[in-house]
Amino acid sequence: MKDCLGCLAIAAIVAFLFFFVVSYLIIAPPGMLNHSRAETFFANQEGRLLIVRDYLLNSEFDSLSIRWPPTTIGGMPIDTDEILMSTGSGYGHVPVDDDAVIEALHHLFSYVRSIGMRGNSISFLLWSTIDHGRGIAFSIDGNTPDESGLAFLTEIEPLFEKGWYFYVENFNEWRRQR
Repeated sequence: MKDCLGCLAIAAIVAFLFFFVVSYLIIAPPGMLNHSRAETFFANQEGRLLIVRDYLLNSEFDSLSIRWPPTTIGGMPIDTDEILMSTGSGYGHVPVDDDAVIEALHHLFSYVRSIGMRGNSISFLLWSTIDHGRGIAFSIDGNTPDESGLAFLTEIEPLFEKGWYFYVENFNEWRRQR
């Protein structure tokens, strides 16, 4: 009987530790982006971020979303010099004829999950879960980026570079605040 109680206690402790570790990794993984890491990322990638920012600011689109690499859609290969963009009117292929932009996008998408231009910001999503995202954003109009460009915005802090911000989007927290 004593052996069964000991085994049961050990099983309970193992189950608790497993639940604790899994919960920690889901809620706050060790690699989750914070303000300090966002500043480091910006400092290391500033040149590439500025190339993409300038390209988007000078594009013909008011809003868009970029995912990379779009190697196939529906089984059809896509030219690597095209960006798959959602421009408000659906997805489309947009040829990019600037080698610096193509190189910057290839490199940035080693870190970035998506790039978006909407409302008053250009955003670079660096970390996300199903209802939570973190990244850096550039203010298009000089004002602090807001929900016109960043959905479910719950936190925004300026980076060391004027016009750039660290942001957090969290649907559950945003819903509680409303």
